Amino acid sequence: MPVNPLNLRPRQLGIICVSLAGIAVNAAIAVFAALLFRVTGGNLGTLWGGILIMFVYINLLLAIFNLLPIPPLDGSRIFLMWLPYNVAIAMVRWSLVFIVFIFLALPWLPVWPILGFCLRILIGITIV
Repeated sequence: MPVNPLNLRPRQLGIICVSLAGIAVNAAIAVFAALLFRVTGGNLGTLWGGILIMFVYINLLLAIFNLLPIPPLDGSRIFLMWLPYNVAIAMVRWSLVFIVFIFLALPWLPVWPILGFCLRILIGITIV
């Protein structure tokens, strides 16, 4: 979601909070759906169980994916603050190339083992 950093006070802390808020919301939705899955019996064979598992899976994937320090993901906003200005501007200019790279490299990114670990903790089964 686009955010105008000029509206944030203090600016750097505001950018960190906004970036972490998106990741935290995805994680909270995943935890809530996992709790519902466990409370309702944890049956994958039902429509309700399948929907809850997909909520957990998709929101965990989004939370982990957004942690990557590649523009325009949330992790990059935090990462770019500690880079020299000219390097940060270059990364932002090349963000479209980074997005294409992400989708091409997605099967080899370390997201999948992390996702599998989180799923085992939250719902007790491995889907990945």
